[in-house]
Amino acid sequence: TSIGWADPRTEPGELLFPEMFPASVCLRLNALLQSDYAAQFNQAPSPEAGTLFQAEHFTKRWTVLPPVLDQVILSVDSNYKVTATSDYAVIQCWAFEGPNNYVVDQVRLRANVAGLTQLVLDMLQKHRELGGFGVLVEDKANGRAIIEALEAVVPGIIAITPRESKWQRAQAVFPAWV
Repeated sequence: TSIGWADPRTEPGELLFPEMFPASVCLRLNALLQSDYAAQFNQAPSPEAGTLFQAEHFTKRWTVLPPVLDQVILSVDSNYKVTATSDYAVIQCWAFEGPNNYVVDQVRLRANVAGLTQLVLDMLQKHRELGGFGVLVEDKANGRAIIEALEAVVPGIIAITPRESKWQRAQAVFPAWV
C-alpha cells in the first residue's frame, strides 16, 4: 500500500494477530459490532456481504429476458475527469417486467465525455431489439455535456438531478430488492 504495508493474510477469515485477538474474542466482537466489525478489524469499510444491499439479494440469474417488457432504461452516471484515481462512470441497461428488474448490461470505466457518449450510443445499438428506451443521465459531473451531445441524436434523454446522497437514494429503492 502507499504506507508500505501488505496484508499477510492469505485465507478468507484468517486472523491478523491471533495472539492478541484470538478467534473466541473475534467471534464475540463480530456479534457485538456486526457491520462495523469489518471496518474495525479488517480495515474494510463495509462487510464482505455488503451493508444495505447484500450479496444474498442478488442470487437470481437470468439468461433469457421475458418476451414482453414493461420498460427499458439506460442509466448513465458519468465521472468528472479521467485519472487513475478518479471515480468510475457507469452505464447500465435495465429491463422491467412486472415486479422483476433485470440488469441487462453494464459498463464501468473511466472515460471522457466523447468516450461515454459513444458508449451510450453503442449500448443503445447493442440492445435495440428490446424496444424504445428512456435514457437517464445524471446531470452532474460531465453528465450535462453528455446530455447535450445525445439530445441531438437520441430521443428520450432525461436529465436527472439527484437531490439526496447516494446512500439515501439507495435506501429509497431498497424495498424493491428484498
